[in-house]
Amino acid sequence: MRASLPKVADLLKRRQAGLIDPHLIEHLVDLNWVEWQGGGLQLTVTGRNICRQVALASAR
Repeated sequence: MRASLPKVADLLKRRQAGLIDPHLIEHLVDLNWVEWQGGGLQLTVTGRNICRQVALASAR
């Protein structure tokens, strides 16, 4: 799940949430990594922190 989050974040930033597998969205919502806000999907604070952790780990 952690490895997929940066790609999800990129798709959300480009407003292409429709390209994200619905089952993945359900799992990420259950983990509180993304949330529905005003009809749209966005990363939570936890999701943003995990994206940073994944980026730091891959930069090493």
